[in-house]
Amino acid sequence: MPRIIPCPPALVLLAFLLALLAGAASAAAEIVKLPVTIDYPLLQNLIINKAFREGNESVVLASEGDGCIHLALSHPRVSEENGFIRMETEITAHAGTPLASECMMPVAWKGYLVLYQRPVIDNRTWQLSFKSYRSGLFNSNRQPVKIAGLLWQLIESHVFAYLDSITIDLAPPVNSLKEFLFPLFPPQVQQQTQAMLDSLRTGEPGITPKAVTIEILADVRETYKPDDTRLTETLSGKELEEVVAVWENWDALLSFMIATMAKDVLSPEERQTLMDVLLETRYAFLDSLGNQSVTHDFVRIQFASAWRQLEPIFRNHLTPDASQQKLGYLAFFTAADALTVLDGLGPTFGIEVSRNGLIRLARMLSSDPNILRYGPGVNPSLQQLFEVDPEPVQAPEQPDPPPESEFLEEDLPPPPPPDPLSQILDFFCAPLHAAEAASIEEIRRWKVPNGRIDIYVKRVVQLLKAQAQTTAREKKVPPSFRSYYRLMIPAMAWQESCFRQYVVRDNKLTYLLSYNNSSVGLMQVNTRVWRGVYNLERLRWDIRYNAAAGCEIATLYLKDYALRERKGEKKPDNETIVQLVYAMYNGGPAQYKKYLERKRTGRLYSSDKLFQEKYEWVSAADWSKINKCLIGG
Repeated sequence: MPRIIPCPPALVLLAFLLALLAGAASAAAEIVKLPVTIDYPLLQNLIINKAFREGNESVVLASEGDGCIHLALSHPRVSEENGFIRMETEITAHAGTPLASECMMPVAWKGYLVLYQRPVIDNRTWQLSFKSYRSGLFNSNRQPVKIAGLLWQLIESHVFAYLDSITIDLAPPVNSLKEFLFPLFPPQVQQQTQAMLDSLRTGEPGITPKAVTIEILADVRETYKPDDTRLTETLSGKELEEVVAVWENWDALLSFMIATMAKDVLSPEERQTLMDVLLETRYAFLDSLGNQSVTHDFVRIQFASAWRQLEPIFRNHLTPDASQQKLGYLAFFTAADALTVLDGLGPTFGIEVSRNGLIRLARMLSSDPNILRYGPGVNPSLQQLFEVDPEPVQAPEQPDPPPESEFLEEDLPPPPPPDPLSQILDFFCAPLHAAEAASIEEIRRWKVPNGRIDIYVKRVVQLLKAQAQTTAREKKVPPSFRSYYRLMIPAMAWQESCFRQYVVRDNKLTYLLSYNNSSVGLMQVNTRVWRGVYNLERLRWDIRYNAAAGCEIATLYLKDYALRERKGEKKPDNETIVQLVYAMYNGGPAQYKKYLERKRTGRLYSSDKLFQEKYEWVSAADWSKINKCLIGG
């Protein structure tokens, strides 16, 4: 029989306490701080909307005796000064004694009141108010003044109480935050998610030089184990289709946000950031889609990355008005900031951005139901951002080249005999969904013929050279690069489409479409990347429009990226710039550094090498090489 050694009561108690502490530690929640940041321009807008809602940002506090007694406040301005909120408002005061229809001994004053305040938050109601610590009156020249008598009595009895009563209701943004966050967590952890949302409470408000800050505290427990692989597994089939649909909603929301900011006057740095975010987000999606690396958390990662870059610009360009929608902007900022905080905690929380989540975000910004519509239309604000004219400047139409070819006949294969089916198609078959801007005759004119390829090639080269010259002039391509530019454009078209805008597919004449169904026509302009900037139907069916758009895009990458001054970096030589422009045209702004690294290490992509080959052929006017890809096209 085994010997039982009794355990002293003190040890039993100690073991119990250790087990209890261990259990408490495993169940303990991490306190996460979700920021509410109210920039002073936004706070000013909220105060105007709450307390200065009459015409011209004003409010009348007293009006008696047909204006004998009148007191109005207007144009509040909010900023930070020495650790306080400085709230300034204009005062218009008129005081007298109404007697019958007369105003006896009237006095009037117009100047400014300045209050120095600190924020206070009610933990129960989420009401943000402001406690005044000192004040001052100033004349119209901003010099301190003292007022006595009826005027002071009028101001003292009405103004201070009114301004101290102003509150900002943060309950709606907090409720919007809860509605936004709940669907982001997986269904199997709804109980834990609800517990986290129920734990939301206020922290202490603070003042910074740029904003009033309030922390929302939340008790967060891990909902996923660290080894969970769902978020990192690549998708296919129906799951991939669902994520693609969510991404399209996200792209529509991102486009709306960027277009909203693009309407304002932007600094060069802000414009560059907006372009970078939109292009890199779209190219990254295409790249992940192409190499089959799209995951469940793809949209969440893109959203968090984009918001970190866009937030300061978005906040900086809020329009100064009293729109009720400003509270929606605060809700959006709060939700977006919360998502980035949770994103920074790692994937163990299992959050995903869903279509429902994007719908809630969009509603915070606008009541327009079309914000999330992934449509083909042109957005003038995006065109303004990219400095694209509503109608790209197209080269004057060139006459067909003469029958005499610049190629030697022996360098070309003999033309094949006429194809009866092709002749029938040319006569009867209208192109699919042809845009109104391009007639059927014009489309057929740019169909690759069965014979005399040399004439067709000369026609395309003539178009490309004329368009390159036109765009270089209109977009002010630097003169030192123009000779390279005129060679680069035909080389890009050769590499991208083998000089084709149209092909015969399934016995029908249609536009050339890339393998991933996103790039079209002669310059293979990507319809996902340039959605909203160019007319997608015209890119498909109008070769001249396609050439003009491709030239504009190449010029954008040339001037705003390849030729941009970069601190501490030497400008590449012109031959390298040609390669850089093509790499970015093909893969987005991120390819600038990636191409230079490939060149430095000697690990060029096959596309880099193939484009270099085309550029050399164009430089030597060796157009006969086009037969390698064009015959049978």
